Amino acid sequence: GGVFQWIRLIRDLWEEDPERIRSYHDEQRRLATTFFKFSENGDPCSFASGAAEVLWKYPPEEVLSTSLLGDFDEGLFGRYIGSFTPENCVITVSSPKIDTAVDHSPSAEKITASRAKWEVEPLYNNPYRQAPLGEDVVKELKQGSVDPMLKLPNLNPFVPEDFDLVLPS
Repeated sequence: GGVFQWIRLIRDLWEEDPERIRSYHDEQRRLATTFFKFSENGDPCSFASGAAEVLWKYPPEEVLSTSLLGDFDEGLFGRYIGSFTPENCVITVSSPKIDTAVDHSPSAEKITASRAKWEVEPLYNNPYRQAPLGEDVVKELKQGSVDPMLKLPNLNPFVPEDFDLVLPS
């Protein structure tokens, strides 16, 4: 439930104070721009290889600026934060010592996957099972309260904005 508490915290802030969410985005944009402008020269082969990898996703004129953030898009943010729900999530649990005979976990009865049939992945011959979350689990994840210990960080007042050099007069 911790992930959904964080999501709820961000969603609540978005509803109460969208300008603060915009401020977080602007801070990240300034950091990305600073890193981009002042990054050290690296290995040319690594750079060429990395640039070639993103050419399938970005037009050539944008390849050098893929790490830069654009302007904050409230509609896009609202759609994304609204889509982070228990109904839309995939939870993966893995273990090298998985017991396919019995599920001994204390919450096994809450998870519908504990009643799902085991299947075997053909390429690696690993057991797995999948099932939707139970309605009671979804309800608990949606309605649980946010732990008061969870807080979003304050904005960093030391992120530079002006890099002009001031010469002594």
